[in-house]
Amino acid sequence: MKKILLLTFLVLFMASKFIYAEENNDALVSDIEDKVVEITSNFNGSELFIFGSREMNDNITKGIKSGIIIEVIATAKTRKIRKKERKFGIWVNDDEKVLEGVPDFYYINSSDNIEELLSEDEINNNDIGIINHLAKNNNDVNPDFINALIRIKKRKNLYQFKEGELEFKNDILFSTKVTLPNNIGEGFYVIKTHLTDGTNVTSVDKQLLVVKKIGLGNFLFEMAHKTPLIYGIFSILVALFAGWAASETFRKLRG
Repeated sequence: MKKILLLTFLVLFMASKFIYAEENNDALVSDIEDKVVEITSNFNGSELFIFGSREMNDNITKGIKSGIIIEVIATAKTRKIRKKERKFGIWVNDDEKVLEGVPDFYYINSSDNIEELLSEDEINNNDIGIINHLAKNNNDVNPDFINALIRIKKRKNLYQFKEGELEFKNDILFSTKVTLPNNIGEGFYVIKTHLTDGTNVTSVDKQLLVVKKIGLGNFLFEMAHKTPLIYGIFSILVALFAGWAASETFRKLRG
């Protein structure tokens, strides 16, 4: 039933978008099912549904390699990467590098191998691919550190690469589901959908996803970081109350 409702919603959305696209001569439209993901204390991950359509043109009907590339890029932050070395029989932190502009989460999907959809220069000029995102702000950093960061993020399912797995329906409609793991961070996630003609990016559509913490866990987190003194007093009061409650409970149990 849910799949039927989603398909109906997709068809209606695309119908309205086609009218709008025809009036504005726009070759690409895309959207996401949910604009906000809320992280609670029992958050077990979520799914992001991305869908859209491309305009049918002569290149597609002639069989020219045209396609879609979708990226999901989380808020960029500064991260430290430490290299471990074995010294005197134990592993210790040796060299350390600071990487700028590191997305907490990154996802990429495409209808074909990206090298078949774009020229190398166009890939670099549009910063497509996590290597380009990271290298842009870290030209002086040894590539080994960047590759190590990617391996760590990939192992935690925070970097996902689905190149060539995006499928079309009737050569026009496309959709994909992105698995958001339970360890994702807060922030703004930009969804970039690229339309390509086999060499160049011909159109880009962007959506914004907000990932935020809610509930008691977020309240305590915000208090600890913004008002640590109040958080410390609050923690002491909670501990005293818990101790008193436990004492009273044991006293009553003893009769």
